[in-house]
Amino acid sequence: MLHLAVVKYVEDDDDRFMKTLLAIDFPIYEEDSQGDIPSFALALCDTDAQFCKGLKMMADKGYDVNYKTFNGNNLLLFHATVKLTINRFKYM
Repeated sequence: MLHLAVVKYVEDDDDRFMKTLLAIDFPIYEEDSQGDIPSFALALCDTDAQFCKGLKMMADKGYDVNYKTFNGNNLLLFHATVKLTINRFKYM
């Protein structure tokens, strides 16, 4: 569910659902069928500012950028295959 809320944030710049789920401590590391966690969807943000805002919302609720999924992937590794910029790397 959080994964879908993050996608909604990325696609429509609408953070209402993401904020709501984070406020009720929805699991932030829940993997989908492909082994991806919600934060991986932030890699699809159009701007660095949108990425940083989304990551900050998650970090404020305890998200650890070094968290590794079952298959050993973390946000930095996943992001490097999609759209890593120097600003995003510095922020992480």
